[in-house]
Amino acid sequence: MNFREVASTSAPGPSPVARRCHARRPSDVSQALAGTSEVCIDAGVGQLRAVGWNGADLPVFDVTLPSDGDLRTTLLSWSLDPSRQPRAEPRVVITGKLAPLVSEALACGATVLSRAEDGTLTGTARADEQERAVRGDGAEAPPAPEPPLQLTEERYADLLLITDGEDHGGDADRFARRAEAEGLVVIDSPGSILRCTNKVFQAEAFARHGIPCPRTVILHRGRPADGLESLGFPVVLKRPDSSFSLGVVKANRVDELESRLAEVFENSELAIAQEFVPSAYDWRIGVLDNQPLYACRYHMANHHWQIINKEAGSRGRYGKVETLDLDAVPRGVLRCAVRSARLMGRGLYGVDLKTVGRKSYLIEVNDNPSIDAGYEDAVLGAKLYGRIMEWFLERLEERAR
Repeated sequence: MNFREVASTSAPGPSPVARRCHARRPSDVSQALAGTSEVCIDAGVGQLRAVGWNGADLPVFDVTLPSDGDLRTTLLSWSLDPSRQPRAEPRVVITGKLAPLVSEALACGATVLSRAEDGTLTGTARADEQERAVRGDGAEAPPAPEPPLQLTEERYADLLLITDGEDHGGDADRFARRAEAEGLVVIDSPGSILRCTNKVFQAEAFARHGIPCPRTVILHRGRPADGLESLGFPVVLKRPDSSFSLGVVKANRVDELESRLAEVFENSELAIAQEFVPSAYDWRIGVLDNQPLYACRYHMANHHWQIINKEAGSRGRYGKVETLDLDAVPRGVLRCAVRSARLMGRGLYGVDLKTVGRKSYLIEVNDNPSIDAGYEDAVLGAKLYGRIMEWFLERLEERAR
């Protein structure tokens, strides 16, 4: 479903979205918000249309109301302000000429999308006049970032598979958010990117759900050594957004600790400390929609403690990769991988684990997992990619029902 189609107010009669919703009156919205994860609002001069979606990307409500003097009162009655709502807050995306006014009335930290003169949705980085209008302070706006990746008004796609490196707030994340707002089925979804690029969130989620991990401590820049004595040495230190072995260091002795802590705290207030679990390889289990997809053993690089040795030449930089049939993987490894991936969402994940004896330990869950020809697809071949496309087709059919 295209975002412009979702938010369009010009089509006569109920939209395809509205026909699948039970809540179609403004007074129904407050109650329907309990099951809503995202709200898309088109704030036109003549009328406003709001569509709410649940966590399964199905419409929950679709209402249209006039942009008149009662609009502000109606918006306030929806209580999207998180300070007035004990429940989890839906993400709100607003477009249209009255978007700044609606955002101010809702007071919920909405994402405001401006429109270029040609009708293209251009994103929040369009012009500093928009930013000043949203802030309402008349202050000079900071320099605009690079123009965001754009999805145009024309419907030209139903799905998006991102294979670029991802970080929360980066290009891939912005593209994923825009595509999801446009109604595309997305891997990796913005929610997946947010959860998988935050190791602090993962550590807390895994502990809360009883998933076995190496002993872990969350560190704070103001008191960096608190709790480290319980882990001993060597200890692994990670930035919250670390990936591909970047932002991950090891302190072998107490005299190395200060310099290593300085590295991980250089651009972060928080860091992760984890007991070092030596192993000849890491398990990488690909999980798609809570089902194992492929399994690999990523061996450590020569004479190194990680699978990638950033300081080695090209010949010894990477460890060996073994791809196995899922039937050859210990059941405990697969169970742990699926349990942990389920906490991240329903998308495609690469779950890293270690085994010590017969026990499995989760290291982390990654979005945007590597799938390279001759490596991760060595067992399934073309069937691996076919299963990913089948997942997209199933999601599209769910939306069409």
